Amino acid sequence: MKSKYLLQFVVAVALTAVSSPGLSQGGGGGGVSVDSKAGGGVSSGFLLSSHLFYYADQSSLGSDDLKDGNATYLRFDGQYNWTDYFTGLGFFYEMDSFGKAQKDTVMGLVVEFVAGSFFVKIMPGSVQQQYEDRSFAKRAGGYMAYEGGIRGNFYGGIMFYEVALHRRTETITQEDGRNMSDKYTKTETMPMLGGGITI
Repeated sequence: MKSKYLLQFVVAVALTAVSSPGLSQGGGGGGVSVDSKAGGGVSSGFLLSSHLFYYADQSSLGSDDLKDGNATYLRFDGQYNWTDYFTGLGFFYEMDSFGKAQKDTVMGLVVEFVAGSFFVKIMPGSVQQQYEDRSFAKRAGGYMAYEGGIRGNFYGGIMFYEVALHRRTETITQEDGRNMSDKYTKTETMPMLGGGITI
């Protein structure tokens, strides 16, 4: 499954790089040159965006492997980017629903390193889970995600899109306010498609 998503990501990045409005054919050499404005990507400013994910789950409880199937997630980001310094800082918020039985709320920081159209995000945070019809009602723990991809602008730089590969790990350590004897670790690797506006 991982190789399938990696192939999807590589194809998406290649297509995006070819069609990105921030890239233009260089004169004379026939190669690709990057637009000096915004380094070929989105200019400095406050970025508001939403992201859609699809994944095949891999998870474990103690030494036991668990499989939770497939799902789609929706995440919202707000961050400020300083392209002259190749960095960005902000926050993210995500709410995932698994029918009526489980709802997850994930939130935390976004630290970004950006060079032209390419970016890498580091996203530490926390996760809260609420359950119905279970022997427990709440679980909580830590969260860490890494995301690398490409970002380009359109509509004169007012809007932008993102294509990335996202990997995150949830480590659940508490159940109904008590420490769990075996931590629950959930790792997901998935392609991501996002879009937003620059303020």
